[in-house]
Amino acid sequence: MKRCLVLITLFFILFSFQLAEGAQAKVKTSTKSKSKVAVKQTPQTLEAKFLYQKPRLIKLFANEGIEDPHSLFSDPRLQLYNFWSAAPNNPPIEPIMCSLSIERGKQKILENYDFLQEVENKYGVSKEILVSIFRSETNLGRNTGKYSVFNSLLTWAISGTRKWKWAQDELIVFVKICEELRLDPFEVPGSTHGAFGYMQFIPSSFVTYAIPWNGNEKPNLFVLEDAMASTASYLQRCGWDSRNQKSMRRAIYAYNASTPYVNLVFKYAKAIKVTKKEIDTFRQQLFDKAREEELQRTLENSNQIEQPQEEQQEQPIDDSNQIEQEQEEQQEQPIDDTNQAEQQDNIQSNLRREIFNEQQLEICERSEF
Repeated sequence: MKRCLVLITLFFILFSFQLAEGAQAKVKTSTKSKSKVAVKQTPQTLEAKFLYQKPRLIKLFANEGIEDPHSLFSDPRLQLYNFWSAAPNNPPIEPIMCSLSIERGKQKILENYDFLQEVENKYGVSKEILVSIFRSETNLGRNTGKYSVFNSLLTWAISGTRKWKWAQDELIVFVKICEELRLDPFEVPGSTHGAFGYMQFIPSSFVTYAIPWNGNEKPNLFVLEDAMASTASYLQRCGWDSRNQKSMRRAIYAYNASTPYVNLVFKYAKAIKVTKKEIDTFRQQLFDKAREEELQRTLENSNQIEQPQEEQQEQPIDDSNQIEQEQEEQQEQPIDDTNQAEQQDNIQSNLRREIFNEQQLEICERSEF
């Protein structure tokens, strides 16, 4: 009896193992089939999907109150990106934790220290965290994306993948943003998933969290002040608390749902923290530079003032030269007149002599006769 129970239990154990292996095999085949479907995305299939869905998109955008959606989806700049097979062509950048990258981060803090301190006082988000996110997202503004945000979101919206509905909603929001801010939707650069600006906000995040700084009417995420303040507002509204490490990590995770991303942001922020000595040195350099520029401007202004004075001093010399020349000409002029008078006198005396000689000859001839 005991042997039978042992055999039955062994049978059930083996049967359960087989079921588990079968489930794993199904998962692997399903993932492979999904990857094959993703790889099969081609420009031709994307174009066919767009043409099929174009009437539906035009009707949807018209119902959302968007102006002239037909022209929008017939624009010659409309392009579908094959994100699934195109090789990445991103410019090489230095690793985020290399010495050059850390120095650039410190320099960005020093250049904008007063502004970042104001943001930190208002929202509680440290300067280092904001600059760290700035470096992680766009390499401190050097790479804000090479794709058209409209075309990127449209590609996902018609792709048929699980992101299509999300991308379609984001596309509608993005076009409304462009209408409000009077932007050309095809000219806004961004990432493959439609994030744009220095801190890479997707359109719905822009509507929810973006704020203007310095009294501007509307936020512009390609302006550093607006981008930094909007990110600080985003983190604060997601539960940021500088006194609680877990709340800070949760807030950054809400910004980008990636644990390695969160770890990297904190690691880089710690590396770029500036000391009081570095701040004082930087401000002294700014003071010295401003002083040199002021001296240079003073010298240039003095030179500009001296040049007209020198010209005025040189001008009388030229006038005096002209006066001397005129005097010389006037002195020479009488000499010429006297010469002419002498010549006339000589001519007249010669004529008198000739007349006198002729008269004498006539007298002589008469006396002879």
